[in-house]
Amino acid sequence: MECCKHCGSKNLIKYGKTSGGNQRYQCKGCPKVSNNPIARGKPKSLKAQAILMYTMFAASFRSIGRFLKVSDVSVYKWVKQYAKTLEKPEIPPPSDCTDVVLDEMWHFVNGKPNKVWIWKAYDLEKQKTFAWKIGRRDAATLKEFLDEIGLEGRDFITDDCEPYHKLIPEAQLSTGKDLTYPIEQDNSNTRHYIGRFRRKSKITSRSLEMVNLSLSLLYHFQHGDLLETLQAKFCQLIG
Repeated sequence: MECCKHCGSKNLIKYGKTSGGNQRYQCKGCPKVSNNPIARGKPKSLKAQAILMYTMFAASFRSIGRFLKVSDVSVYKWVKQYAKTLEKPEIPPPSDCTDVVLDEMWHFVNGKPNKVWIWKAYDLEKQKTFAWKIGRRDAATLKEFLDEIGLEGRDFITDDCEPYHKLIPEAQLSTGKDLTYPIEQDNSNTRHYIGRFRRKSKITSRSLEMVNLSLSLLYHFQHGDLLETLQAKFCQLIG
């Protein structure tokens, strides 16, 4: 079936002919003109549907592939390729983000023996995570993370984990589980939306790169225009 090679829409109309006599088509979705409306590979709208399913519904690559009737490897490549185009969140200056909540959530990469910790920095005023780092639950990883965020001019809210007391001046530190509930809710959302982060799941992480890219997708889904962009492409599939 003929479809637009740019967006995958099937809503095409004839648009004259080339000097060589080949029929031209205009897509009513883009609207772009093409001599050959048959797209190579899968349409962008189908890829957008796969990324939406991965980001919103905690679906695995295999289950998405079965639903869309494509291979799970293709879904993996689409998600990875798109996530790499997303910009890394900017770390706000202390003047825009004074109160920062820090917390860690655990995750497994390549099975249970390989436990990693995802350190997060949460803007209390804007109510969003703006930075994260993957490593061990130790002072060395926390120091690298604090160097990225910047200590000066900020007040930190954490639980009573020992590395926080070692590296953050007491005058800038407030501790207590009753104070960290906003970032705990954010951790819960992370596990809800992305299947690989669920505590009991058949979806596993094989590389730290995909963990980072999945977090980036979730950030742009929650705080950027990712949802609107993918929805527009997806609508071209059914429009």
